[in-house]
Amino acid sequence: MIPSILLAISSTLDDLSIGFSMGLKKGRLAVRSIFGIAIISGLTMAIGLLIGEQLALFFPERIDIYISVTVFVLFGLWFLWEGYSENNQEKAQQKVEATLKEKHYMSWYAIITLGLALGVNSLFLGFSGGLQDYPVFFTSIATAAASMLFIWSGSRLGGRMTGWIGDRANYIAGGILIFMAVMELV
Repeated sequence: MIPSILLAISSTLDDLSIGFSMGLKKGRLAVRSIFGIAIISGLTMAIGLLIGEQLALFFPERIDIYISVTVFVLFGLWFLWEGYSENNQEKAQQKVEATLKEKHYMSWYAIITLGLALGVNSLFLGFSGGLQDYPVFFTSIATAAASMLFIWSGSRLGGRMTGWIGDRANYIAGGILIFMAVMELV
């Protein structure tokens, strides 16, 4: 259960930064927008886990662990690199800000687009978790809950903590994934 929660947190930690940036520009984000994005994160995690589970049947014993560890490490390093290059975060925040309407609501098109953009992490990390036989239902629900919590709290807190957490979200997510990879090998 702990690995599933860590996977859910690391795959949705970017949602915290997105929530902060939305909160800075528009204040509180509507619950339906937060809920829509969180549902998409949970669904992409479920799809990734199911694909990983099915493919694990075709791999020889222990190969699935090495593939899973490789995916965790690669995504961990990618998150660390994203944190290092601030230019990417500024571009992502500009895209998010452009999707918000004046009344704190996002269109369904914007919710789906942002949800899928944020859900890419969940999809690929879910694939890796599926290779390790993570529970699909629990991990998907945990991912949706983490996404909802991060976007909600981020949009509520706005600029209060964005300087500390927002700038370090990729480093934290990357560190968690590399830690999970090491734990898989131990």
